[in-house]
Amino acid sequence: MDTFVEQLVVKPMTPADQAKKFGLIAATGILCLGLAYLSVMVMPLILLVVCAVAYGGYFLVTGMNVEYEYSVTNGELDVDKIIAKRKRKHMLTVRITEFETFGLESEAKFDNNITTFLVGDGDEAHYYAADFQHEGMGRVRLVFSPNERILEAIRPSLKRGLR
Repeated sequence: MDTFVEQLVVKPMTPADQAKKFGLIAATGILCLGLAYLSVMVMPLILLVVCAVAYGGYFLVTGMNVEYEYSVTNGELDVDKIIAKRKRKHMLTVRITEFETFGLESEAKFDNNITTFLVGDGDEAHYYAADFQHEGMGRVRLVFSPNERILEAIRPSLKRGLR
């Protein structure tokens, strides 16, 4: 029987992200107003530059909206990053049978020599961590926030000691 379960998780906006977003909006507004003033005084073609700057600011601000998609397909976990609902970037694929450890992130041991992927929803109370060996990145810890459906799809593929 084939298994396919997916979940979308929205990355929360941190105060630093909000400050960047506000700064981009303010800079775009000031630049557009300055260029619009110049276009009245100097040359009407600058209005095209104003439109380009406004679109660029919109593109950058909406590009800060990030979602993560987890999908479990027949014992394989895929993690994708979706930027502004217009661009998808594949981050990671791993066979669940390769997990060395799996459980709540708060119970995981700290390790400096491990590459960490944090692809959660901001609520650290239900973060799960999975450690495994990846052929391209070495030792990896995936910290994510799966819902109950994803967990139930993962459990049958885990090694006996990890269930």
